[in-house]
Amino acid sequence: MRLRGWLVPLAAWLFLVLSTGAHAFDLAPEGVRALKEKVPSLAAFSSDGLVWRLERRYRMLSDGSTEASCTLVAQIGERIPGALRRLFVPVPDGGSAQAGLRYYDPMTWREVGSVSPKETQLEGVRGLEMSLPQDAAGRVVLITLVQRVPSRASLSGFVSFGMELPVWEEVLSVEIPSGRGLNFKQQGVQEPVVGSLSGVEAYVWINRNQPPMSDSGLVDRQRPWVSFSTSRGPEAASLRLREMDSVRTDRLSGLPKDPKGKLEALESRWSSSLKGVRVMSLVGGSDPVGSRLTLALRDALEAEGHHVETWWAPKSGFAPGDPVSDGMWLTPVLRSQRLFGGSPFYVGQGVPPGEVPMGLLGRTLYRSLPSGEIGSMGVPMPPAENSRVSSYIRGSVSPDGRFEGTMEVLISGAWIGLVDLEDPLGWLNTGGSFIFDGVRVRRSQRGLVLESPMAGQLDVGANGMLLKIPSVYPRMLEDLVSRGEVLKPRFPFLLEQRVDLGVPKGTSPVVEPVLKNSRWLRQRISSSSVRGRISFSAALTVRDAAGGRSDVSSEDFFFFIRGLGDGILVR
Repeated sequence: MRLRGWLVPLAAWLFLVLSTGAHAFDLAPEGVRALKEKVPSLAAFSSDGLVWRLERRYRMLSDGSTEASCTLVAQIGERIPGALRRLFVPVPDGGSAQAGLRYYDPMTWREVGSVSPKETQLEGVRGLEMSLPQDAAGRVVLITLVQRVPSRASLSGFVSFGMELPVWEEVLSVEIPSGRGLNFKQQGVQEPVVGSLSGVEAYVWINRNQPPMSDSGLVDRQRPWVSFSTSRGPEAASLRLREMDSVRTDRLSGLPKDPKGKLEALESRWSSSLKGVRVMSLVGGSDPVGSRLTLALRDALEAEGHHVETWWAPKSGFAPGDPVSDGMWLTPVLRSQRLFGGSPFYVGQGVPPGEVPMGLLGRTLYRSLPSGEIGSMGVPMPPAENSRVSSYIRGSVSPDGRFEGTMEVLISGAWIGLVDLEDPLGWLNTGGSFIFDGVRVRRSQRGLVLESPMAGQLDVGANGMLLKIPSVYPRMLEDLVSRGEVLKPRFPFLLEQRVDLGVPKGTSPVVEPVLKNSRWLRQRISSSSVRGRISFSAALTVRDAAGGRSDVSSEDFFFFIRGLGDGILVR
C-alpha cells in the first residue's frame, strides 16, 4: 500500500521521544506518556512486563552509510524481566554505537533513574552494556540505541518481530533515497505502507498485540519477520558470502590441543559470556559472540592443517534471488570430513561434538563456491529414536501410599541442547508431587544422565484405589498442549517411561488411561503385575514433526500428558 505524507506523524513521534527538549523538568517524553492511554493494563498479561511500543528505524544516509536506531518503551512489573535485565549493544566493525536507558514513575511521569552504558567486550566483541536496576520495578522504561555502519553503498537488515515479553505495538521503518528501490521478503506481517517525502522513500511495517515469543524450547513457533536490502540476486549474495568467509580473527590463547577440546572450551566461554545477557543489535547477526568464536575456531583448526569448510545457516528459507541481508544469517557453520565424523559444528551448538546441533536439523546451509555460484548442503532430520528422553523409576509403595525410590533419566540427541544444566530438576516435570534429594548429572556414551533419589505420596486407598504412577518428563512438553493450535516440534523425538514398583499385597492394575494416536504420533501405555510388583511403561513417538510436514495437534499431546498425570486404577 502506498501512502504519501505518512512520514510526518512518524517523524513527530520520534522527535517527541528522542529530542533532548522532551526531557525538560525530568519528565517522560510526550510520546511515551501518550502510549499509556492506548495500551491495556499489565495486569491483563501473565508477564513480568509489557512492551508498549518497539520501534526499529533504518536509514540510508547520503554518504551510503547506514544508521539503525531502536526505541523501546515498556512497563515493568514487580520483578525485572530477564529479557531486559542485562543488555549488550555491539559496536559494528568500523562503525559506532550509542545507547541510553531511563525509567519513570507512571503516575507522575517524573524520571526515577537512568543508566549510562559502559564500554565492554564479550570475547573480543566490542559493545555497550546496560543493566536495568531493581528500583526500575513498577516503572515505565525507555531504552534507546543507535548503531552506525560505514558506507557499503547498500542498506539491509533482518528483523524478527516479538520478544520474550508481550509486545503491544511494533514498528519497522526503512528509509532510502527515492529511486533507489528496496527489495524485501516477509512472513507473518501485513504488506508495508510505502510513502515518499523530500527525496526519501520509506517502508513501514506494523505488528500489533504480539504474544511472547522465544527462539528456544521444543515448540517451533514461527516468528513474524522481514528481510530487506537494496541489493538482491545470486551474484550479490555470493559476493557477500565470500566477504563474510574472508573475516579473520585474532588468535585465541589457552585452548586445548585437540579439536574436540577446542570446541568444548569455546562452548564454555560462549555460554559464560552470554549468561543472562540479551544482545540488542540492529545490524549484523543476532549472535556476534558465537559467530566470532566459530570463525576463530576455524582459523585455529586451519592453522593446524585441517581443511575446514565454512557454511552459513539462514534464519529462514533462502533463495539466490532473495534480498541480500546481513542479518539473515544465523551463524557460520564449520564442517571437516576428518573431524567429528563429518558432522557440522559451531560454537553455541549446545550438543557434544559429533552430534548434529538442534538448530541445524532440517535446515539447508549455503556457501560461496570458487566458481562464484552458491553451494547448498541439507542437514537431514534424524529419526525420532535418535532424540529421546528415557526415564526409569524404581522403588516401593507402603500400605499408606508412601513412595520411596530412585530416578534415572537418559537424554540423547537434540534434547541435550534443551536441558538446563544449572537447574536440571527444574527442567523436568512430574506426574505427582515428589521430593528429590539432589541430582547427579553425568555424561555417558549414550547421552546425558540425570540421577536422583525421590519420594512422595501416591494416594493408595484401602479399597478400590487410584495409584498415581510416578513419572517424570520434560516440562516443555506442556508447551505443546495449547488447544486450537497446529503445533510443530523442532525435531522428531521419543519419550519413554519405565516404572518398577513394589506394591502392597493384592494390588494389581485394572484400567489404563485412554490414549489417542494420529498419523505422525504414536502413544503406548501398558502395565503388568507379578508377585507384588507393578511394572509400568509408556512411550510417545513423534515422527517427522518438524519442517511443516506434520499434522500433530495439541490435543494429541494432551492425551499423553493426561495419561501420565491421571494414573492407573488398581485394586
